[in-house]
Amino acid sequence: MATKVFILANKNSSAYLKELTEKCWKNYSGNDGRKSAKDTFQLTIFENSDTYSKVELKKAIKVGVNKHETVDKIFVLITPELQWKSDFVDEGYEYALEIINNKLIYLSSTIQFRFLSTLSFELLLKNSRPHLRRLIEAFPHYDVDRDEDRISEELFAEYSPTHYNLIKKLAISDAGYINYVLHEINSVIGSSKPSEEKDRYILNSISGLGYIDTGNNLTAVVESYSLSTRLDVFEKCRELLNDLYIRLDNSDITKQLTKIPYTVLVVEDDPKYRESLNNLLVTYFSSVEIFVPAKGKTFTTALRNRLPKDADNYDIIFLDLLYKNENGNWSSESGLDLYKTIKNRNSFCVTPIVTSLPRAAVSSLVKEVDEAGIPYHLLLSKANGEDFLKLDFKEKLPDIIRTCRENEKKKKMFKPFPSDGIFEGLSVPSIMLKLTTEKRTTFDEIVNKATKFFNDYKNGSLSIDTMDWNQGKLPSQKKVNNTTEAYLIAILPNILAHRLIVIDNALKSGNNKINIIDYERDVLIKIGNIAKLNKGYLTTKLGFSATKKEKSFVIDFKNIFLHEQKYFENNTKEKNSESLNNYKEVKDWFLSILIDLNTYKIWDELNLSYTPYINPSSIDRDGCILSANIQENLTITNLIDFLKALKTHFSIESVSRTLDVAIDNYKINEYNAKIPKDLKPYIYQIFEL
Repeated sequence: MATKVFILANKNSSAYLKELTEKCWKNYSGNDGRKSAKDTFQLTIFENSDTYSKVELKKAIKVGVNKHETVDKIFVLITPELQWKSDFVDEGYEYALEIINNKLIYLSSTIQFRFLSTLSFELLLKNSRPHLRRLIEAFPHYDVDRDEDRISEELFAEYSPTHYNLIKKLAISDAGYINYVLHEINSVIGSSKPSEEKDRYILNSISGLGYIDTGNNLTAVVESYSLSTRLDVFEKCRELLNDLYIRLDNSDITKQLTKIPYTVLVVEDDPKYRESLNNLLVTYFSSVEIFVPAKGKTFTTALRNRLPKDADNYDIIFLDLLYKNENGNWSSESGLDLYKTIKNRNSFCVTPIVTSLPRAAVSSLVKEVDEAGIPYHLLLSKANGEDFLKLDFKEKLPDIIRTCRENEKKKKMFKPFPSDGIFEGLSVPSIMLKLTTEKRTTFDEIVNKATKFFNDYKNGSLSIDTMDWNQGKLPSQKKVNNTTEAYLIAILPNILAHRLIVIDNALKSGNNKINIIDYERDVLIKIGNIAKLNKGYLTTKLGFSATKKEKSFVIDFKNIFLHEQKYFENNTKEKNSESLNNYKEVKDWFLSILIDLNTYKIWDELNLSYTPYINPSSIDRDGCILSANIQENLTITNLIDFLKALKTHFSIESVSRTLDVAIDNYKINEYNAKIPKDLKPYIYQIFEL
């Protein structure tokens, strides 16, 4: 484990906080048994703003010099009364904001903030500036004079990533904090027992938002408070905050330096909302298109003809529920029809629905075409006008982006199947995804049936009359773009059997070539009613990527099924037990990954049958496993198994960091010819991730 602690303090308190932190760490690591050869504890102290400003925290949180791996835990201990540049007792919270919103804005890890003060929580809250009080409430606070036992027990006790995200949303984000204050206003307005103390507390919170209220209206309303005017004051504050919220553009997403690299399509027939959505979306996304029918085409015709074909081209498609043609009558293609079409074609596409209908009504309607329904964050309301649509979108944008990222991972993890020919048909990708995940038992039965046909071929018993073989029938061209789940399940055993036969023949050649005449004479004429070996057979019907060269086809074995990959591995002509010592550049690359501390820590998660480590009792000063602790005789098989394991487990955060290291350290492109042939596909797969 690697833990990094940053202390922001003044010269008067830094030595004490250093001693206290080291004592707490020793107690913490000793009690829970974490302390081992793999544990590191790194402490950095900043005593003034000049030292702090010169350090790039993004580099400082790496395990070692020039290392890719970020430390496992990040703790930031801050003295609120820093007195670096001002006499404010809450200056430390300004630096916390800078760390979150600037220095470490894109960090995925949870930052554990702790504030240690000579002031009590109550006194600090009373004397802090209004716009920072929400931070004082949100983050752990310790009184160093009174809380020594509590500090010892809790300093390294972590709050959860969920809690940290809640803090960022409600206390860090102005928009989130306005939401929080509005909630508090509603509670005091509805209270049966008004309390002036409670009122004053909320009014102070409202005053803290004065810096984003350019008209200073909030301040004036707050100052007019009395017990007799309280309801009018809170109602007016609520109105002003709602207006402020609508105008506010302060989400975490908007602070990105670059636009989000997702392709977006807007399918909206109302010109007003179409323009409004476009203007809103181009602020955030790098590519936004508006669906407009070609000249002379109705909206219905355009939707029916274009969208199914275009669905693969977009990451996000915004849909309305009801469309009208130019003459005003309803289109026969509703948003629900389009939703189903898009999901059948591209199940990884995120499809927010923009509607004026109530959420419950939309959810029940969506369930008619998708039993999973639609999540709350993918329902956007335009019932209350453009301003509230924008507000709704800004609130839900982080979740929309999160869904896109999750879908990206799923797409890479759960698509171990071809993407050419029959497998690129309109609905086939979604069907295959379902078969290889949700209906895995059905797919395994299909593979077993195909394998039986293939074994019959290998022993010479597969013929046109073989039971259930159906004369080796394969899908026609018409079925490529008109494939149902039932039809695909019925025809897949034959497709997969033919594919195994092709793979077997390509491997026999040693160069992935299939001689046309030989294959027609020795294979096709014996097993079915297909007479010719042509590109249509290999690509359209079987889903291979193939290139014709003279009297042969060269097969490019990309995007193959897992059982095909296994057959490929078991029957390759090269002996993968060969030592990597014969491939210096490749071995050096493998070693650069293995000496990384994170790789050592996650090795057991990879579930490999070997370990490259020899009694690693120490690490070097850069936070790496010593090269002397790595097995000398590593083989091609060792590296292949390692890369396969990374691909299998890459969605696990700790494993994905090792994958990142592998990619960052890859410097052997110029030695491509020296990479063993059977290793190349696995290296390519890693870079596809």
